Parts: sequence; C-alpha cells; structure tokens
Amino acid sequence: SEIQISIRQSLKIDGSKRSSHSQAYFFGFMTKRLVLYDTIINNLEIDEIEAVVLHEMGHWYHSHFWQMFIV
Repeated sequence: SEIQISIRQSLKIDGSKRSSHSQAYFFGFMTKRLVLYDTIINNLEIDEIEAVVLHEMGHWYHSHFWQMFIV
C-alpha cells in the first residue's frame, strides 16, 4: 500500500555550530515541515538523505509525536 504525507515546507538549519550529530525532524500540527540540519546535507549521500527523510516520515505515520506528547 502507498502512504502519502504532504510536506508543506522543508527547511535547513545551521546545526554544525551546535552539534556534530546529524539531525532531522518534522514539526507542525496542521501543516508538516521537514527540518534537516546542514550536517546531514553536507555529509551524507543523496540515498542516505532519502533514508533519513523516510525514517522521519515513519515517525510521523506511526504517530510517535502524539505518543510522546501524551507521555
């Protein structure tokens, strides 16, 4: 089955000054925005970036945000 997630905006954040870790996350309630740290964009290959984005989409699809919000 095909899963469709509408992303309103993708953003790049300058995270290399704060951390050497690669980070990505979704945020937003009604409209979803994807945030990628520059460490991901600068240090990973395109297929690895795709895997990170799909991983984050999986968190959203399985409602992990709401589960953690309630906890």
